[in-house]
Amino acid sequence: WVRIIPVNPQDLVIDNTIGHKIKDYIIDTQKASATLIERTFNLDWYTADAVIDRLYDEGIVGEVCDYEPRQVLIKKGENK
Repeated sequence: WVRIIPVNPQDLVIDNTIGHKIKDYIIDTQKASATLIERTFNLDWYTADAVIDRLYDEGIVGEVCDYEPRQVLIKKGENK
């Protein structure tokens, strides 16, 4: 897959396979942070942060809350 450093989250281009894996992982673990995505999926921090912002735009994770991981709004078993 191709890594692109996006200007904004809507411009993020990421392979659908890895995108679905990240979404599934976040929903399964009920944890969401750029650092977690960065380390788990071997992405650079800027891309991981853009993925989190994209998931926020899609209604999968909640707003930024200081230094805490974001709340996952989709529970295991729900479709989004």
